[in-house]
Amino acid sequence: MMRDWPAAKRGSALWLGALVLSAAVAFVAGTTLFAQTESTVGYVDVDRLINEYLVPVLDEPLARETARLQAEFDAASADLEEEEKRELFMQYQYLLDAIKQQMVDEQLPFINEAVAAVAQRSGVTVVLERQVVLYGGVDLTDAVLQELAASR
Repeated sequence: MMRDWPAAKRGSALWLGALVLSAAVAFVAGTTLFAQTESTVGYVDVDRLINEYLVPVLDEPLARETARLQAEFDAASADLEEEEKRELFMQYQYLLDAIKQQMVDEQLPFINEAVAAVAQRSGVTVVLERQVVLYGGVDLTDAVLQELAASR
């Protein structure tokens, strides 16, 4: 249908379309910027959460599982050749990694709940990892660690 239009009308239609598209983009960008000015951004240092909460919480249960699997591996591999031992070791290592991941996954809801509770109390509407924040924001890390310690 556009082919039937004279060149002047096609140019006007394209210009009008571009104008409408520009207005729509400006509206969306303005709305997004306005919404962002109403948000308070906070951040947490995930490395600290891991080192100061997750590692101590999982240290003992993970050590028990490692010792249990090591004893099983030692018994099962006693009479095996080196290549078979290596293959069995890889299977046990995979199993240990899966157990560790399950333990971490079980703790994630507690961490997420602590972050959400601290953010809500602090009036923070968006929480990011510290590594992605270049400037500004509210550091919630200490408060989240206190929340996690209190909930143990």
